[in-house]
Amino acid sequence: MTTSNIELASDLRKAIRGVVKADEPMSKHTTFKIGGPADVFVDPADADDLAAVVSWANRHDVPWLAFGAGANMLVSDRGIRGILIKMGRPFQRIELEGERLYVGSGANLDKVVSVTTEAGLAGLEYAAAIPGTVGGAIVMNAGTYRGQIGDVIETVSVVTSEGERRDLSPEDSQFRYRWSVFQVDRSRIIVSAIMRLRPGDRDELVRTAEGIRRKRATNLPSGPSAGCVFKNPEGQSAGQLIDQAGLKGTRVGDAVVADKHGNFIVNEGKATASDVKALADLVRQAIREKFGVELEFEVRIVGDW
Repeated sequence: MTTSNIELASDLRKAIRGVVKADEPMSKHTTFKIGGPADVFVDPADADDLAAVVSWANRHDVPWLAFGAGANMLVSDRGIRGILIKMGRPFQRIELEGERLYVGSGANLDKVVSVTTEAGLAGLEYAAAIPGTVGGAIVMNAGTYRGQIGDVIETVSVVTSEGERRDLSPEDSQFRYRWSVFQVDRSRIIVSAIMRLRPGDRDELVRTAEGIRRKRATNLPSGPSAGCVFKNPEGQSAGQLIDQAGLKGTRVGDAVVADKHGNFIVNEGKATASDVKALADLVRQAIREKFGVELEFEVRIVGDW
């Protein structure tokens, strides 16, 4: 551990109620099982504590970044400078009132699907088995060809970089395919959301969600990954392009393009973040040269590169 990070963590610990750690390995907190240390890792006690963390960071000119389950992140082997904020257990509320869903950003997305389908509410069943949290899904506007989470958002509640609470409309969030304003505006942390669902046939919704889970379990690779690495180009499938280019099975170190789905890179053991990034760049170059298509990253590449 570095002395400066220990001191930084000690000072922050005096200002908030949550858990604070210095030099926390991000390999413990990402689905890739990859990533160097965060200078300071914080698990806030609640939304007020989160606001206190952000306010403290800004007063001391320390950069910060928030994340959920680490399901869509590739963290540099060098780690992340500043404060990394975990949206954990205090942000996992799931509550239904009629057709409205009140949900915390740290809630597991697949669990939310189970709750809503069991209640006979439609609008999220397509998200069954999508890994990660509601907050991450909102940031990425996660979805499938069946729908996307931005379609049901009524309000997104955030903490701003000034430590203030605000409610944003769908228009404020600027949802479009695999995109929201939160991908470029890091000054707001998603705390919770209100979603408007619609009545549906409970048994049919449950069957649909279970069918999607079975299909994903059969068709998608096992092993540490971050889901789809690239966004689908308009009118095309990134996975199909990668397959047609003969890139399945291509590897750099222990990072491998999955045989089951070309848009997945799997950590087969001791892959580093540099291995994954080098492999992803190799795939992008090959697709550019063969098809004239520029693949855009869907996975978030963060940290000190």
